[in-house]
Amino acid sequence: LAALCGNLGAVIGAIFSTRLMMVFTSRTLGRQQASCQSEPIPQGTHGKEACRLSGGMRIITTLINGGKTGVDLGLGIIPGVLIICTLVVMMTNGAPADGIYTGGAYEGIALLPAVAERLECILQPLFGFSSAESIAVPVTALGSAGAALGIIPALIQNELADCGDIAVFTAMCMCWSGYLSTHVSMMDLLGETRFTGKAILSHTLGGIVA
Repeated sequence: LAALCGNLGAVIGAIFSTRLMMVFTSRTLGRQQASCQSEPIPQGTHGKEACRLSGGMRIITTLINGGKTGVDLGLGIIPGVLIICTLVVMMTNGAPADGIYTGGAYEGIALLPAVAERLECILQPLFGFSSAESIAVPVTALGSAGAALGIIPALIQNELADCGDIAVFTAMCMCWSGYLSTHVSMMDLLGETRFTGKAILSHTLGGIVA
């Protein structure tokens, strides 16, 4: 039930952020005008001649072209994902058990939990978290939703998260899944870097609404 509620929240947040982004873009591009960076559809298998291919060939061509585009996009967002995830992990996790830093994985300075404790009077009514440590999950989702999921079992095991937290985690992680690390690359590939800031703002508000 908690996961289903989280999914419903994610859908609401996604609709909100999409509509807000459409407001931003329509003010610049208009509601009917094409992007000034757009190019005419090339002739060949990507244009009108694609309709003349057989059904099987159209499927194969689409799979090949889609796979290539997916790989190019993946390579484009990897640097941002690595940088954001590294910074988030360093600011979320604390020192090793013996207090000696070795440069190993998951070592950090625990800045975000400390800030969350001081802002608990705001975060508690806003998100309903049952513990200050829970703020680490949506914050980590800014860089990687997968990394954020890895935090949740420990919170449950230590009785720092309940069903209400799971619903909030689901909603916010689905809306904030690595968006800080992908929007810059995505807008660059679309040729519309001028909208990067507005995309991040829309996505941020969408996650909070979720």
